[in-house]
Amino acid sequence: MTLLFLIIGVGILAMLPVAWVSNWTVVSADPPAQWRYAWRLRWPIGIAFGIGSVFMFYPVHGTDDMWYRIYGVPFPAHVVDEHGLDYVGCPTPLSMIMNFVTWLFFPHLPLWISSFVFRCRKSHNEIVAPLE
Repeated sequence: MTLLFLIIGVGILAMLPVAWVSNWTVVSADPPAQWRYAWRLRWPIGIAFGIGSVFMFYPVHGTDDMWYRIYGVPFPAHVVDEHGLDYVGCPTPLSMIMNFVTWLFFPHLPLWISSFVFRCRKSHNEIVAPLE
């Protein structure tokens, strides 16, 4: 499960610059009111997600019959076992920063996906003038 989250996180980080640039082109194309409203809320929602990423965890059953809480989604930052012992390493600060950045920019992905629908509808509704 940890590897799955890690792969998803790397994929999301790779798509974020593309979504960022694409969304800025949609802003200049007069998008629908709902899209503009979501565009204005992207930073407050992203900041809330970014702060919340510090507290996100998922349980994993270890090979030694102990349960562990892995903090950090999608990048594992640190682990706490069922006795309360925590396992923190050198990659912890980097993982926490990557989690914050991922969740900060995450609202751009749904906007990017919805912009495809907006662009398809706009191109479908355009009427091409006949040649004279």
